[in-house]
Amino acid sequence: MIYWSPTRPADHEMIDMRVDAPVPWCRFHLAYQHGHIPIPQMPGHSSESVQGIVEGLALVARSGQPGKINPGYFMGPGRPRRIQKGQWCVGYRVGTRAVSIGEARQNLLMPAYLWVLHNRLKAFVKRLDQMGRDKDLHLYDGASNIDIHDPKPFSGAAVVVSLINGTLRQFERGDTEHLLPH
Repeated sequence: MIYWSPTRPADHEMIDMRVDAPVPWCRFHLAYQHGHIPIPQMPGHSSESVQGIVEGLALVARSGQPGKINPGYFMGPGRPRRIQKGQWCVGYRVGTRAVSIGEARQNLLMPAYLWVLHNRLKAFVKRLDQMGRDKDLHLYDGASNIDIHDPKPFSGAAVVVSLINGTLRQFERGDTEHLLPH
């Protein structure tokens, strides 16, 4: 069985999926630069990383001004959006709407990351599935957040676990008990 670990497990078989993990596992990190990832609800546009999509579509505002996206984040590896003094994030652009972080993760991050898993990492997902059939395996990426509505950094490894275990619908509904060993 495959499980998600919010911290680096010392007493279990673990696959590190942090951005600086060994190849091929680092490719699972949301910041990994795959290139040409279609941006959901923006036909004809792409990003080099999943994180770049969410960060690039963050609406950052200054006092008295509307929030602006920064398509420069679509290029290069994913990196956190820099918010200067006197600025704040007022939401995320999905199509023509401004939405919360939860809606952005549902409508941008999840579809883009699932596209990557199905189109760029399919063989490695299959390999993980096979490894999890042979023994319990814990996936770890350094992010302890599995709540798409929580603004803290989000765990892509938890999505991988849900996909492999066939519990993605539960995960999307916020039922995350299946991710942890019982």
